[in-house]
Amino acid sequence: MGESGCTVYRTMDPHLGELYLKHGEGVFAHDVAAEHERLVWLGALWPVPEVAGFHHERDHAWLMTH
Repeated sequence: MGESGCTVYRTMDPHLGELYLKHGEGVFAHDVAAEHERLVWLGALWPVPEVAGFHHERDHAWLMTH
C-alpha cells in the first residue's frame, strides 16, 4: 500500500522491462484516473513514465506504466 491509498505492484516483462501496476478502489479509483490523465498530458511535454495500459470502472481503476 502506497501513501496514496492505492496498491502498487512491480513486475518484469522480458520485452518491456520493469512494469508498475497501480490499483485504486473506491475513492482512490478517481486518483488513479487523474494520474493517468496527468501522465498523458505531461508526456507530450516532458519525459514521464510511459502508460502501458489503463482501465477504469465505476469503483476501480488500474494504471500500468513502464
